[in-house]
Amino acid sequence: MQYISQELINFIRAILFGVVVGYAFFYFFLYFKAIIEDILGGVKLNIDTWWYVTITISMVMGMIGALLLM
Repeated sequence: MQYISQELINFIRAILFGVVVGYAFFYFFLYFKAIIEDILGGVKLNIDTWWYVTITISMVMGMIGALLLM
């Protein structure tokens, strides 16, 4: 019977942690848009720009989170 090596387990754990961090940042920024608009005095932000910035930040933070555990 073969067992999974400890390095592989740590790699999988790091990748899953990165995914969770990415989702957490995504949902934080998704609901943070209204708060930012209120802080800016009612200025409406472009939805497409906000969406792409949110996805980009979420992916980068997810990768950083995964790299921290590797």
